[in-house]
Amino acid sequence: MNDNYASLIISLDAAILLVGTVQYATLMKRAFTSMEVELRRFIDRNRDLFGEAPESQEENPERNRALRRLLFQVLSIPRSPAVILPFLASVTWLVICWELLGVVIGVLRWQGTENHGPDPELVQVSYGVTVVAVIILTLEGIFRVFVETFRKINAIRRESTSPSVQVQASTQTPAGES
Repeated sequence: MNDNYASLIISLDAAILLVGTVQYATLMKRAFTSMEVELRRFIDRNRDLFGEAPESQEENPERNRALRRLLFQVLSIPRSPAVILPFLASVTWLVICWELLGVVIGVLRWQGTENHGPDPELVQVSYGVTVVAVIILTLEGIFRVFVETFRKINAIRRESTSPSVQVQASTQTPAGES
């Protein structure tokens, strides 16, 4: 490793750390927001079971079964794709940022050492971590474009197959016919 390579690695890793930190925070917020939305929908759908406790202390097997089903449904909310995908992506960024931080600290320690000699292990680690981070950064951008494209296509498809659109289409007369 030489000083030029160390400066290049630190600059590149610092930029990726900045992007990764923002991505981590954004994706984690999205995951928790999605979980909150799912939980609120769930509570709204089951408002009658979340009402006040029954006056009597008698066992109500039907209500107990319903509450057990509700508990199972609540526990399955974190496994919905709207929650788990942003969560997994944010954890990926957390790991990448952690590794990048380790590389930056290692390179800074190497540069701060008087009469530092070559350190082939640090070169290999810094190269590997940086390349993986750049690849994931690029793949995430490509993946986001595909996801957004498919979401828009599905939204258009749903709009075109909704009953109101079909009714409007069937009531319109083609041009030239009256």
